[in-house]
Amino acid sequence: TSNEIVTDIIPDVLHIPIEAVQTDSLTFVFAKENGSLIKKEIVIGLSNDNEIIVAYGLEAGEEILLTIPENQENLRWVPLDPTIKQEIAQKLADEKREREAREKAKKDQVKENYQPQDNGSGGGIIIFN
Repeated sequence: TSNEIVTDIIPDVLHIPIEAVQTDSLTFVFAKENGSLIKKEIVIGLSNDNEIIVAYGLEAGEEILLTIPENQENLRWVPLDPTIKQEIAQKLADEKREREAREKAKKDQVKENYQPQDNGSGGGIIIFN
């Protein structure tokens, strides 16, 4: 059997397969634009084992590649506006702080309200990561 623990649910976001994301000093995808391939910079957010949130740089319906094309060195580079990139980075940092505060409050509530009972069969356990 396998167990899955849901730690967060994030509705209404653009997400793509994680293998589509490329990283060197910047994060980008290979995308199609007007029939041509381009290297398009993106800002990424949270991910799981299979998908990653695109916080900025792609629109729903844009076609992206899952593999690196043979002519990648010759593709046009489409960067993001640095000001917008900075604003998105700040927004993501703020969201992370809020998420961490909620997680801490949940842990504190569990610690405060749950006391494992030993009923002769081993008792309970709380696991925190």
